[in-house]
Amino acid sequence: MKINIFDTYAEVIPLLKQYVKDNWIVRDEIDERAKVKDLSEDCSNLGSGLELICAIELEVDTTEDQAIYVFNATLFSPDTDHEYTSVSGLVPGIQKYLETQDRFCLGARISPFVYTVEEVERFTKEGKTDLKDSVLKLAQLKGTSPQELKRFEELFKMSIDLKPHRGLTAEEIKEVERLYNLK
Repeated sequence: MKINIFDTYAEVIPLLKQYVKDNWIVRDEIDERAKVKDLSEDCSNLGSGLELICAIELEVDTTEDQAIYVFNATLFSPDTDHEYTSVSGLVPGIQKYLETQDRFCLGARISPFVYTVEEVERFTKEGKTDLKDSVLKLAQLKGTSPQELKRFEELFKMSIDLKPHRGLTAEEIKEVERLYNLK
């Protein structure tokens, strides 16, 4: 695993949008395969041969006395604020998260796209609105319930408006990569 480093969130937003869009296309393909499959058969590998990208942002919450290492994952929609008190706790957390997601993807391979952003400022107001609107629009197209949409909006607002975060330092990046690749 290699951590991608970006200077600003503006560089990352188009990638996240594209990954979410591509993942929904893969999900549609799995749904199509399910339509022709006998439901009494094993469906655990309907996604075989397909790939999903799970974008994983790594950041450090600097508002506490002790640094809090955080990852935010986006597969179909944001899943934010997985917090750990050390890099050695963060890495197994990411690995376990990916293993958990694997069960829901019916055999499609999940490839992590791990990144950190050096910009301390979170999102511009326009960037927040842009990203939220794009992900909500995709979720609505997929028939997400109004309750789930409302919950997502609340989580999204909290995740981009709260604490100041920074990207990982060069030393932290090396340590995360080293620990992740030991597995």
